[in-house]
Amino acid sequence: MKVTLGVLDFYKKNFPLFIDEELWRTVHISIFGKNPSFPDVPVEELEERFTRLEYKGAKAFLIRRLALKNYHSEELKKALKQREVTSETIDMLLGEFKTQGYLNDLAWLFSFIRTLRLQGFGFKAIILKLRMKGVSEEISQDAIESVKGDEDEENDERASIKKLINTRYRSRQLSEKKERDKVIGSLFRKGYQLDDIFAVIKSEF
Repeated sequence: MKVTLGVLDFYKKNFPLFIDEELWRTVHISIFGKNPSFPDVPVEELEERFTRLEYKGAKAFLIRRLALKNYHSEELKKALKQREVTSETIDMLLGEFKTQGYLNDLAWLFSFIRTLRLQGFGFKAIILKLRMKGVSEEISQDAIESVKGDEDEENDERASIKKLINTRYRSRQLSEKKERDKVIGSLFRKGYQLDDIFAVIKSEF
């Protein structure tokens, strides 16, 4: 049995891998490197070697990606599929990364939604962006409903703070730092969050 590595496809960035002149697999340089090597060995041994190298290369690829920023697992699955990593290796690695705490889809999802909300995006636009990243609409809707609930609660808190400022503290000169700090301290002791207090005072004054 003869194992041959074909010519690099510069556009796709992969090599064809032949067994006795018949295409067997394609290997991507992001996973197997620029100079992959496969010996002339029986198919069973080649399969084992290929799986081992694919796992090692795909794991290094994920680590490089996650060192730069957080990702949803569907984004990483898509990236690995584009680099022709087998489904078995993808599922194994993503499962390991989730178990070890390197991937947290729920935390990523809430962070992504809240960041876009702060940037002024509506919920429909956010769902479209999540769909482009491979997140199902059902999962997106559940997360968005939770964020909506948080926003409603936050708005209620801020409405209460605004009412207190316009009633109980209306005689205070909030344009003066000393008076403003006293009011902030009083509201904080009542259990209001500093972020909400500062947001209301900033919008009012």
